[in-house]
Amino acid sequence: MATDPVTVTFGLCVKIKQVLGIDAEFSYQGQLGFSPHVGIVYEIKKKKKIPSAIQTTPTAIEKIAQQ
Repeated sequence: MATDPVTVTFGLCVKIKQVLGIDAEFSYQGQLGFSPHVGIVYEIKKKKKIPSAIQTTPTAIEKIAQQ
């Protein structure tokens, strides 16, 4: 635990699109002064698997391969 020098930070995230955002942060440290920080956030989402409406039965070759 440090008591001196004190560091103060403030951050903000703005979402531009559903998967894209920008992070901005400012920090202050007694000996170093102000330091800006910027980041870009991109969320990778898995595609949802759409179930097939048509149900098929396995072919003879698929049955052999499963054995």
